[in-house]
Amino acid sequence: MRKIKEDAELTKKKVLDAAFDCFYNKGFGATTLEEVARSANLTRGAVYWHFSNKEDLYRQVVNEAYKYTDIVTFAKGLSEQLSFKEKLIEVFTFVQNEYKEFMFIYKTIAFVSQNEAFADLMEEMRHKKVELLNYFISMAKNEQESYEEVHRSPKDIGVALFLMFEGLFLLENMYISIPMSREDIERYISLIIDF
Repeated sequence: MRKIKEDAELTKKKVLDAAFDCFYNKGFGATTLEEVARSANLTRGAVYWHFSNKEDLYRQVVNEAYKYTDIVTFAKGLSEQLSFKEKLIEVFTFVQNEYKEFMFIYKTIAFVSQNEAFADLMEEMRHKKVELLNYFISMAKNEQESYEEVHRSPKDIGVALFLMFEGLFLLENMYISIPMSREDIERYISLIIDF
């Protein structure tokens, strides 16, 4: 019985991985369940065993991608020994390490924002963006508590960091060449947070 359950989980993972690649490369509209099954070297029946339809599969692929792109959870797991700036550099570098998953999320946002059938998914994504914004503001507030005189509000700093984060993906989609090495990111962060 345990072997059957393990096999089912492996099959489901193969479907999710194949679906991620298909949705990432072709988008929701151009992807078929037949194509996903073919990419996973499975039958359509195996896909339907785990997912009721393409919309169900898409939602689960998005949820899986979120497991790799949860910035707030990643940031909260960083060592307390790191400075504010070091934590921010790690957060922005994390994005580069999970780049394909982040790009998928941004492609998904563009798609679901125009598709009423996925309004629930759009609301979840909006909630995650607000959570990230609030986390940046909270980080800035915690950092500023150690300074006697500060000329910028934590909200302004948090918003600037959030906009920088979002800009990473907008620039990529627009093919604008702005350097994004670790050293570049450190310099950009310094422009925002140095008091």
